[in-house]
Amino acid sequence: MTVFVKPTLAPAPRSKQARFVAVAFAAILVGIVLTQLFTFDHLVELLPSIGLPFSGGFQYAIAPLIVVAEVFALPFLLTMTVSIAFRWLSMFCGWVAALAWIGIGSYLLINGIDAANTGLLGTVVEMGSLATLIVGLLLALLAAWSAWGLWPLRSATKVIEK
Repeated sequence: MTVFVKPTLAPAPRSKQARFVAVAFAAILVGIVLTQLFTFDHLVELLPSIGLPFSGGFQYAIAPLIVVAEVFALPFLLTMTVSIAFRWLSMFCGWVAALAWIGIGSYLLINGIDAANTGLLGTVVEMGSLATLIVGLLLALLAAWSAWGLWPLRSATKVIEK
Protein backbone atom coordinates (compact mmCIF):
# COMPACT_ATOMS: atom_id res chain seq x y z
CA MET A 1 0.00 0.00 0.00
CA THR A 2 1.22 3.46 -0.82
CA VAL A 3 0.21 6.86 0.42
CA PHE A 4 0.58 8.43 -3.00
CA VAL A 5 -2.40 8.82 -5.29
CA LYS A 6 -2.34 6.60 -8.37
CA PRO A 7 -3.78 7.94 -11.62
CA THR A 8 -6.20 5.58 -13.31
CA LEU A 9 -7.62 5.39 -16.78
CA ALA A 10 -11.27 6.34 -17.08
CA PRO A 11 -13.73 3.53 -17.82
CA ALA A 12 -14.93 3.33 -21.39
CA PRO A 13 -18.13 5.30 -22.06
CA ARG A 14 -21.37 3.34 -22.29
CA SER A 15 -22.02 4.57 -25.81
CA LYS A 16 -20.78 6.98 -28.45
CA GLN A 17 -23.72 9.28 -27.67
CA ALA A 18 -22.72 9.44 -24.00
CA ARG A 19 -19.18 10.36 -25.01
CA PHE A 20 -20.48 13.03 -27.39
CA VAL A 21 -22.76 14.48 -24.70
CA ALA A 22 -19.88 14.60 -22.19
CA VAL A 23 -17.63 16.41 -24.66
CA ALA A 24 -20.47 18.79 -25.60
CA PHE A 25 -21.07 19.49 -21.89
CA ALA A 26 -17.35 20.16 -21.45
CA ALA A 27 -17.36 22.55 -24.44
CA ILE A 28 -20.35 24.43 -23.03
CA LEU A 29 -18.65 24.69 -19.63
CA VAL A 30 -15.46 25.98 -21.26
CA GLY A 31 -17.47 28.65 -23.06
CA ILE A 32 -19.22 29.65 -19.85
CA VAL A 33 -15.96 29.72 -17.87
CA LEU A 34 -14.17 31.80 -20.51
CA THR A 35 -16.87 34.46 -20.51
CA GLN A 36 -16.96 34.47 -16.72
CA LEU A 37 -13.20 34.77 -16.38
CA PHE A 38 -13.01 37.43 -19.09
CA THR A 39 -15.07 39.74 -16.86
CA PHE A 40 -14.35 38.12 -13.50
CA ASP A 41 -13.79 41.38 -11.60
CA HIS A 42 -17.29 42.53 -12.59
CA LEU A 43 -18.81 39.07 -11.97
CA VAL A 44 -17.68 39.07 -8.34
CA GLU A 45 -19.53 42.36 -7.83
CA LEU A 46 -22.55 41.37 -9.95
CA LEU A 47 -23.74 38.35 -7.98
CA PRO A 48 -24.07 40.18 -4.61
CA SER A 49 -25.88 43.05 -6.32
CA ILE A 50 -28.75 40.92 -7.73
CA GLY A 51 -30.18 40.15 -4.30
CA LEU A 52 -29.15 36.60 -3.43
CA PRO A 53 -30.00 35.62 0.17
CA PHE A 54 -26.43 35.15 1.36
CA SER A 55 -24.81 37.57 3.77
CA GLY A 56 -21.35 38.77 4.55
CA GLY A 57 -18.33 37.68 2.58
CA PHE A 58 -20.03 34.57 1.20
CA GLN A 59 -21.79 36.75 -1.38
CA TYR A 60 -18.40 37.53 -2.86
CA ALA A 61 -17.30 33.88 -2.70
CA ILE A 62 -20.21 32.56 -4.79
CA ALA A 63 -18.73 33.54 -8.17
CA PRO A 64 -15.28 32.01 -7.56
CA LEU A 65 -16.83 28.82 -6.18
CA ILE A 66 -19.06 28.40 -9.23
CA VAL A 67 -16.15 29.05 -11.62
CA VAL A 68 -13.95 26.54 -9.76
CA ALA A 69 -16.73 23.93 -9.90
CA GLU A 70 -17.12 24.47 -13.63
CA VAL A 71 -13.37 24.08 -14.22
CA PHE A 72 -13.05 21.03 -11.95
CA ALA A 73 -15.87 19.29 -13.84
CA LEU A 74 -13.75 19.10 -16.99
CA PRO A 75 -11.43 16.15 -16.11
CA PHE A 76 -14.40 13.81 -15.61
CA LEU A 77 -16.12 14.96 -18.79
CA LEU A 78 -12.96 14.65 -20.88
CA THR A 79 -12.10 11.23 -19.33
CA MET A 80 -8.67 12.41 -18.25
CA THR A 81 -6.27 10.16 -16.40
CA VAL A 82 -6.78 11.13 -12.75
CA SER A 83 -7.24 9.34 -9.44
CA ILE A 84 -10.55 7.69 -8.67
CA ALA A 85 -11.24 10.17 -5.87
CA PHE A 86 -10.65 13.14 -8.18
CA ARG A 87 -12.85 11.53 -10.85
CA TRP A 88 -15.71 11.44 -8.31
CA LEU A 89 -14.99 15.01 -7.22
CA SER A 90 -14.95 16.12 -10.85
CA MET A 91 -18.32 14.47 -11.52
CA PHE A 92 -19.74 16.11 -8.38
CA CYS A 93 -18.45 19.52 -9.52
CA GLY A 94 -20.42 19.20 -12.77
CA TRP A 95 -23.57 18.72 -10.71
CA VAL A 96 -22.67 21.63 -8.40
CA ALA A 97 -22.21 23.99 -11.35
CA ALA A 98 -25.58 23.03 -12.86
CA LEU A 99 -27.42 23.18 -9.53
CA ALA A 100 -25.88 26.55 -8.67
CA TRP A 101 -27.33 28.14 -11.81
CA ILE A 102 -30.68 26.42 -11.28
CA GLY A 103 -30.70 27.75 -7.72
CA ILE A 104 -29.82 31.31 -8.72
CA GLY A 105 -32.37 31.40 -11.55
CA SER A 106 -35.19 29.84 -9.52
CA TYR A 107 -34.52 32.03 -6.46
CA LEU A 108 -34.73 35.18 -8.55
CA LEU A 109 -37.91 34.03 -10.33
CA ILE A 110 -39.67 32.87 -7.16
CA ASN A 111 -38.93 36.13 -5.34
CA GLY A 112 -39.84 38.30 -8.32
CA ILE A 113 -36.40 39.86 -8.57
CA ASP A 114 -35.96 41.22 -12.07
CA ALA A 115 -32.25 40.86 -12.75
CA ALA A 116 -31.08 41.97 -16.16
CA ASN A 117 -27.93 39.88 -15.81
CA THR A 118 -27.26 36.94 -13.50
CA GLY A 119 -23.64 36.39 -14.47
CA LEU A 120 -24.07 33.04 -16.21
CA LEU A 121 -22.03 34.33 -19.12
CA GLY A 122 -20.19 36.91 -17.04
CA THR A 123 -21.03 40.43 -18.03
CA VAL A 124 -20.30 39.73 -21.70
CA VAL A 125 -23.85 38.54 -22.47
CA GLU A 126 -26.77 39.61 -20.33
CA MET A 127 -29.04 36.74 -19.33
CA GLY A 128 -32.09 37.20 -17.16
CA SER A 129 -33.49 34.94 -14.47
CA LEU A 130 -35.61 32.76 -16.76
CA ALA A 131 -32.76 32.22 -19.24
CA THR A 132 -30.44 31.31 -16.35
CA LEU A 133 -32.94 28.77 -15.05
CA ILE A 134 -33.41 27.22 -18.51
CA VAL A 135 -29.65 26.98 -19.12
CA GLY A 136 -29.17 25.56 -15.62
CA LEU A 137 -31.77 22.86 -16.34
CA LEU A 138 -30.00 22.07 -19.62
CA LEU A 139 -26.69 21.80 -17.77
CA ALA A 140 -28.30 19.45 -15.22
CA LEU A 141 -29.63 17.26 -18.04
CA LEU A 142 -26.16 17.11 -19.60
CA ALA A 143 -24.61 16.37 -16.18
CA ALA A 144 -27.04 13.49 -15.62
CA TRP A 145 -26.42 12.02 -19.06
CA SER A 146 -22.65 12.38 -18.63
CA ALA A 147 -22.73 10.79 -15.18
CA TRP A 148 -24.75 7.87 -16.54
CA GLY A 149 -22.50 7.41 -19.55
CA LEU A 150 -19.15 7.83 -17.79
CA TRP A 151 -19.95 6.41 -14.33
CA PRO A 152 -16.61 6.10 -12.46
CA LEU A 153 -17.19 2.66 -10.88
CA ARG A 154 -18.79 0.94 -13.85
CA SER A 155 -15.79 -1.28 -14.54
CA ALA A 156 -12.39 -1.89 -13.06
CA THR A 157 -9.88 0.70 -14.15
CA LYS A 158 -6.21 0.12 -14.75
CA VAL A 159 -3.75 1.90 -12.47
CA ILE A 160 -0.93 3.61 -14.33
CA GLU A 161 2.47 2.81 -12.85
CA LYS A 162 5.15 5.46 -13.02
